[in-house]
Amino acid sequence: MAVAIQPAGNEFGRKHYVDTIENPVELENYRKFLGLDSEDLFSISTQGKLALWGVTPGTNGVNISKYQKLETGDTVLFTRKGFVFSSGTITHLFHNKDLAQALWNFDSKNQTWEYMYALDAIQKHEIPYQVLRDAIGSDEGDNFMGFRVLDGEKSDSALEILNREDTHYPRITERGPNDPPRIGERFKNRHAIWKAYGGQKFQGAAIFPGEKYLNIFSDSDGPYPDFINQDTGVIEYRGQGLVGRQHLKRGNKLLEDARLSKEPVRFWYKPPKGEWCFNNWVVVADRTTITESDTVDKKTSRFIWFLVPVDSQDPKTWKKEIISAPVLDLPIEESVPISNYEKLLEDYATLSKSFNEESASVISGNKPVRRYKRSKDARDLVIARSQFNCEYDKCTGMPPDFDAQGKPILQVDHIKPLSEGGSDSPSNMIAICPNCHVAKTIGLNRARTAKEFLKIVSEKEKQLLNLKK
Repeated sequence: MAVAIQPAGNEFGRKHYVDTIENPVELENYRKFLGLDSEDLFSISTQGKLALWGVTPGTNGVNISKYQKLETGDTVLFTRKGFVFSSGTITHLFHNKDLAQALWNFDSKNQTWEYMYALDAIQKHEIPYQVLRDAIGSDEGDNFMGFRVLDGEKSDSALEILNREDTHYPRITERGPNDPPRIGERFKNRHAIWKAYGGQKFQGAAIFPGEKYLNIFSDSDGPYPDFINQDTGVIEYRGQGLVGRQHLKRGNKLLEDARLSKEPVRFWYKPPKGEWCFNNWVVVADRTTITESDTVDKKTSRFIWFLVPVDSQDPKTWKKEIISAPVLDLPIEESVPISNYEKLLEDYATLSKSFNEESASVISGNKPVRRYKRSKDARDLVIARSQFNCEYDKCTGMPPDFDAQGKPILQVDHIKPLSEGGSDSPSNMIAICPNCHVAKTIGLNRARTAKEFLKIVSEKEKQLLNLKK
């Protein structure tokens, strides 16, 4: 669990600590400000009272990315006048500007403490700054003036000096491990899943209390651009971490453990404006690292996990190719490949040739999968070739909207499906808009359309090769 350091020594901090932690908030007095968090907050309160704290966005939003690193169960250290004087455990995280304003008004920069969290297990301490400095390896002059979230190793060291009581919070659930979710079963939201089984309510990976199975969640309306390959069934699942470089910690560590043990994982999916559904069981077959924009539009390193669907949690029902597939020996942190589209286009000839020449070893899910680890790289090359335009010369018009990265909406399709022996190489792939994709998939002239696609791709590749000469 992470440790956050929260100064509370200035005029605002001292008053807020007394008003909303020493004297927990009577939620009923603020019900009209609670919004969608009302049910959650009352459920974790003690007779309707709850200790609350918050942080401002900070200059240029500097505190937001720090706040987003926090999870339920993390510890907060409150500091002032040379001491860690208090600590607590986060029991709920939520963003509520109206409630923050009602509780604390605004600071001198006209910001309010809107990035909020609830606390429990409040303990008093008298730990000198020097003890905390020595524990986490900070400089002598570090007086813990700003809100910060420590990394994993420093958090562990900070927790060792606290001697905190056990702060595990078992939930009374409606169902639990004796009545686990069933494939195809739907839940209105993550709160409904949490209410039924407990565990982590917001993060993308969770093990329900009393179980051993990992649950991962893919929201089509969310910030992670996961991809389900309709030809193969293989799911390309983005690692946990919205801002900055992702590491094999927390949810990513759980996924890596599942990969190494080849334990089955529940895959939950929420379609656009739909409900959460336990879609199917999967096996974490592989991972790779790519460079792409995070949620603050900075290029950074992110994981892609490759999930192969299986029939059930019982390995006896799995296809022999999955059972016998080796667990790959992968580095802890993979090198980051180039994903700049202009650079990809410059090297198109060399890169496309490598896809054609490499062997296409098969690992099976519900359908045969060829070199699934390379699919993202191959798609990037096809998108570069398309220059973000539908490659079908008879296209009747691309959608006027854009995807979450601000790019035109395109789908990369295998012209000859992998399940029919098609290769996972750019020469067998085309970037098309959703309209043309439907025409190729279910249209009356789909066989002729596929032949036209092959001809278009062949001509474009010839042009690219000629440009390089």
